[in-house]
Amino acid sequence: MPGDAPPPLPPPGRVVRSTAGRDRGTMYVVVGHEGDRYLLVADGRTRPARRPKKKNRRHVELVGWHDARYDGHFTRGRPPADEVLREMLSACQAGEGGTTSDGAQ
Repeated sequence: MPGDAPPPLPPPGRVVRSTAGRDRGTMYVVVGHEGDRYLLVADGRTRPARRPKKKNRRHVELVGWHDARYDGHFTRGRPPADEVLREMLSACQAGEGGTTSDGAQ
């Protein structure tokens, strides 16, 4: 609807799911931002961290899974290793570790 404020940009290290495009349903990890409209996302396989996908913020939804063990990988000023991204997504999909947006473990 015109005039609706866009959702806030998820910070690097958060898991998101694509809601539009050929990759609909694919889970990614946010590795950066481009301006205030686009996320840079990667999965460590088809989209390595060195070549992230540019995704409109309106075309993703926050999965709500977060694991503080991985926070250090996103504060170094460079993208994390692809292995770390694959590990994060596997843990998220398996429901291991981390917390959800409602604080459940």
